[in-house]
Amino acid sequence: MLYEGARIVHDFFCWSAIIINILLVIVIIRKTPAKLSSYSIILLNFAIIEVASALTSLFLFNRSILLNPDDAEKYSIFATTGPCRYTGSSRLCFAVSAFLSHGHCHFYILLGFSFFYRYMAIKYSTPSTTFLYTALFTIYAPTAIVFTIFGTSPILEEFELKRVVLENHPTFDFNSSARTELLIGVEKSASMRLGMAWFQGVLIPAYFVIIVSSVLIHRLLSSSLRMSEKSKKMHKDIMQGLIFQAMLPLFYVVVIVINQVAQKHLLPDNKDNGYVFITVSAMTLTASPLSTLFFIRPYRLALMSMFCCRSSSSYLYSPPPTSESFIIMGDLDSDSDAEFACGHRKDGESVRLLMQHAMLEEEDRHRQLMAELRSFKPPPDQLSVLEEKIRVGIEDVEKALRVKEKMEHERNELWHELIRLMERKIEEQDECKSSKRPDHVLKLLTIVIHNCYLSDQ
Repeated sequence: MLYEGARIVHDFFCWSAIIINILLVIVIIRKTPAKLSSYSIILLNFAIIEVASALTSLFLFNRSILLNPDDAEKYSIFATTGPCRYTGSSRLCFAVSAFLSHGHCHFYILLGFSFFYRYMAIKYSTPSTTFLYTALFTIYAPTAIVFTIFGTSPILEEFELKRVVLENHPTFDFNSSARTELLIGVEKSASMRLGMAWFQGVLIPAYFVIIVSSVLIHRLLSSSLRMSEKSKKMHKDIMQGLIFQAMLPLFYVVVIVINQVAQKHLLPDNKDNGYVFITVSAMTLTASPLSTLFFIRPYRLALMSMFCCRSSSSYLYSPPPTSESFIIMGDLDSDSDAEFACGHRKDGESVRLLMQHAMLEEEDRHRQLMAELRSFKPPPDQLSVLEEKIRVGIEDVEKALRVKEKMEHERNELWHELIRLMERKIEEQDECKSSKRPDHVLKLLTIVIHNCYLSDQ
């Protein structure tokens, strides 16, 4: 019964991970604001890795078979019950398993890189796209190479595989197993040990970068950084999502505890215990994109508009005093505004209430801003600096106004010259009886040019 339950849970979370990640890719491509365009490349990498891992997990659905300590040092044996078993190829199924391990391993590396990227973007400036692509390729290449080598590990022959299994599980029924799963035995050669060491070794530096970057980012956002409150909130939301993703691998602690207890024979020798790891990994593949959609506000509002509202851009509200200043749904500062609009989009009275709600919000923001400006008192040592900046700014504005006035004067002179030229042409046309061009054409052109001059003014 545990197998059937684990299979249902595993497949549900794998398909959920695929659907949610595809949805995330669509939202990223269509709704990413300009200030998140570089970071969205990292999010797309996460989505691609998670979709590939979910597909390979569905294709495999394998379990590990426990061995005694001596054999565990020399062999690794697992059984796959997914569609891969129908191929009958142990080599292919093990290569797919290596690809799955590569996906989980690169997930940790991407997490560490994401934290480092956030620190660089806040402390200095957003790295260029070229630098970002180069860095992503650099951190991915070692993992790809290691697990390509890992996938070439020697496969045990059928006779040797049966011998090892029977030594550890004397009552193992090979006939029953052959109908439901494919047994795969791998010798722990240097190539396999390299992959295992890499998988375990990247965790320490990755989480070291995560912890250090988190502390530094927290200090930056808590300090008097020259950044708007909206930008600070955006960075904090992204950090919350990353921290949630960094906590997902803690679920593997459950798997480690179960394996350790099983190794000491404190649990019954149940083959279904081996499905815990792949089931837990499927859950993390689903939770990761959900955290991105939930914590990154533009994507959260875009998702709400896709499933709740027709179009976020179709709701324009005009706060007083002019009809030219609009509040767009995508720019509202609270999620309650979007939810309010979604629930009342068809009712005219509700639209009126929503407009009042947006106006009140705008008035509150205006009052809060004015209060902050009135209470702002710069330190005495900065007054002279501020006065100098204000003086320079006023001079720049006056200079720009003089330049603008001069350009307008020159433009008016050009218009007048063009009109005088056309009038002379009309006079010459009247005097020239042999001309074939009708008089009214030049007069019409003069009127058109004069009207263009008036509209330009």
